[in-house]
Amino acid sequence: MNLRLRASMQDLRVYLDDALLFSAQLPASGRLSAPPASVWHFVPLPDQLAGKSLTLEISSPTGNFAGLVNEVTIGTGDALLWDLLNQNRVNLLVVLFLLCFGLLAILANVILRQLPDARLFYLGLFALSVAVWQFSEARLMQLISGNRFILGSISYLVLAISPIPLLLYLRVAVIPRYKKLFAGLAAGFASCFVLILLLQLGGLVFFIESALLTNALLLGVVTLILVLLLYDMIKHKNRLARGFLQASSALLVTIVIETVLFFSGKYETISLYSRVGIVIFFLILAASAVRSINSMLQQEEETRLLSRLAFVDALSGAANRLAFERDMEKRNTTQTAFMLLMMDINNLK
Repeated sequence: MNLRLRASMQDLRVYLDDALLFSAQLPASGRLSAPPASVWHFVPLPDQLAGKSLTLEISSPTGNFAGLVNEVTIGTGDALLWDLLNQNRVNLLVVLFLLCFGLLAILANVILRQLPDARLFYLGLFALSVAVWQFSEARLMQLISGNRFILGSISYLVLAISPIPLLLYLRVAVIPRYKKLFAGLAAGFASCFVLILLLQLGGLVFFIESALLTNALLLGVVTLILVLLLYDMIKHKNRLARGFLQASSALLVTIVIETVLFFSGKYETISLYSRVGIVIFFLILAASAVRSINSMLQQEEETRLLSRLAFVDALSGAANRLAFERDMEKRNTTQTAFMLLMMDINNLK
């Protein structure tokens, strides 16, 4: 049998009849301060437990998790692992959906070289970053990596950097008249990413504490985007802004809810509300992207057709008078000697 428990940025000791059975402490900081990480522990238990006292001693240097005792479960190792995966089956489906969406969007951007911008690439990167964040918030990152720095930093770093591809997508695909503003906001989130990383490595501020800055910045930018979308939709009759606003309404509501929960200290419920909002957002955005790309490809085909018809006679397929003048102009700019031969065939020059 094993004891499964989660230490949320906490030191943990397990005693059996006052004898130390298991101990896990946060790593000591050296030159570079490692972040406190929330990790799963599977503690092997002796065969004979009847009549014995099991004691947990938990402490944390982070005030946010002081006094917090997570659920404790006893069972066989494989059953405990399967139970953990089963509890997060919805999260895993959402992560799988986002990974497929992101990879397909990036692949489509590579294949469709005639697209005028990298909107699909930005949208794909945003989906992948949200997938990583969602997987981390599902408390499953430890299945991939046991590195404490990754476990203790991935959620906070992704939270700071994931808005960048979304801002770049808005910059090129939805409201391009605010290009400089969105570029500046993207640079701001990049600076926030570097700042919180340096503060943690320098031992000045933990990631969990610097997340207050990230969430405040995120909430402010979400509000600004909402205002810009509404203004552009009303003032400039921007249908793309209206479509994106419809797609993001569910996501915006869940972001606000989870930000409020973060500031209120209810960390256990974070990410519970965002699953449905994330799926709806990307599904609507995917449908909008398909329609937009189809329209752009049709316009591209029409442009090529009109360009060809402008210089070709539709009846005979020969170059027309406009093509003749175009070629003559090119010839004149080369400043080379040439001969022009004209013949009259029944008054048809």
